[in-house]
Amino acid sequence: MEWYRLALRHCPHNFSLHDDFYLDDGTADQPKEDVVDAHLLPAPSLADKAGSLKDLWEFTLTRYALREELLEAWRKFPASDMLEWLTTAYDSREDCHCRSTVLELAEKCLGLAGADLVRRAWLDYPDKMHFAGLANASVACLPEEDGFERCFAVFDALPLEEQRSRMMYMRKFRNPQMLDWIETHIQSPVTDVFRAGGLLQIARPLQRA
Repeated sequence: MEWYRLALRHCPHNFSLHDDFYLDDGTADQPKEDVVDAHLLPAPSLADKAGSLKDLWEFTLTRYALREELLEAWRKFPASDMLEWLTTAYDSREDCHCRSTVLELAEKCLGLAGADLVRRAWLDYPDKMHFAGLANASVACLPEEDGFERCFAVFDALPLEEQRSRMMYMRKFRNPQMLDWIETHIQSPVTDVFRAGGLLQIARPLQRA
């Protein structure tokens, strides 16, 4: 329970709390001393927290990753209620973990219903928002051209090496403009890192089309 409270407040990816040291039920994976009576204070489970949006949101903030069973619990609530809650949650905390979690839920549970929330998040880039979360949510929640234009404007302005590392987020748009980028910037040799970043994942679907 103490791990759960700390993860809720400080983020489960905090070095002292992350999954090298704790399982996502709060079990200490590398204890330096015996944990006494841990069974008397267990961390909450999804079943304990799935009954309300408030409880489910708090539980979600303590997760290392949003697994399918957690997403299914969110999808049981009406989309309008979820959108209202996520908008409030987004504005309640300015840390990137909170806001990235909001966008991932919008991406995977709301789709186009989350468009206004994603546009709101764009106002906070780059100071309080990561490009990865924005790009993924833009693919799922914004009309195709709107999402691509926003992301490509950011992507195209980055130094070339940073573009390569972020290309994996752009591939989901399947936009022919990305082929132009590849033809302009590809260099020999094409390394495994470049391929893993999305070069072939962009080119192959577009080539088939």
